[in-house]
Amino acid sequence: MVDRTGGPVDRLAPMVDRVRRLVDRISNPVDQIASLVDRPPVLVGRYGDLVTEFPIKVRTRVDFWARSGNGLQPARFRPERRGMTTLPERLSRVIWWAKVRLAAWDKDPAFIGLDEATVARVRALADDAAQARAAYAQAQADARAAGEAYRQRATLLRKQAATAVARVRAHAASQPSPADVLAAARLEKYATSGPTPAPATPTRLASHLLQTGWVSFRFECKNDRRLRGVTYLVERRIGGTGPFEFLMNAGRRAFTDTTIPLGASEVHYRITAQTSTRRGQPAIFPVLFGCVPDAGMVDRDDDARAA
Repeated sequence: MVDRTGGPVDRLAPMVDRVRRLVDRISNPVDQIASLVDRPPVLVGRYGDLVTEFPIKVRTRVDFWARSGNGLQPARFRPERRGMTTLPERLSRVIWWAKVRLAAWDKDPAFIGLDEATVARVRALADDAAQARAAYAQAQADARAAGEAYRQRATLLRKQAATAVARVRAHAASQPSPADVLAAARLEKYATSGPTPAPATPTRLASHLLQTGWVSFRFECKNDRRLRGVTYLVERRIGGTGPFEFLMNAGRRAFTDTTIPLGASEVHYRITAQTSTRRGQPAIFPVLFGCVPDAGMVDRDDDARAA
């Protein structure tokens, strides 16, 4: 089947077939279905359930059918499927569900196995729940309105307070003792921003021997909180003498050395904190293998191991 735009609508084909069979059974489907909305009898198959359960939606759909001029169109809502619970899961729909069925239960409660007291109890609870839901919706609307009023008033307060603070600071700047004026107004002095300090010096190197034979390290470096983008230049030399060679640039206060030569008993690391514009003071850490009680872990103060 092809719709008006020429695209495939295969998923509507089963529903259209069911509507076509319904059209074959009744001579004037639009008028008859419209009359069934006010007096819902049992229609063929699931369409009777639709008229009973969704009278408002069916009337809307029937009006659309009458105006379309192309015959019946399939409805886009479905009745309750098999396997689903009888009562809706959402509490807001339970109220509607009960009110729809109370109209039928009132006719002959004994015929459906109920008594008048049970039906009355369900009706009273449905009315109470509907009133509580209306009160809840009103409370939500009131809360939204109160929140909007609060935000508007607080915004106006902030703007007016900012104007007042600006006037106080301008007045204080013209007085012999600006600090006394600001203190009397309970205002803080402007923070004076100085030059950004250099990165700090790393301390407290700790090493841990991994099962792969590699050695992982971590250290501390208490940099100023204003510093951004601090990295750590790690250099290494084997033994106690000789030049340091570049090992890596660590992005955090930890690194792993995977290239320690076999049989090395002493390795020195030089770590320097740096930014894109400045460098801190380097720190040198000797790490001894096979010479301390716990060869896999060295944790000393910077002053004790700096070369």
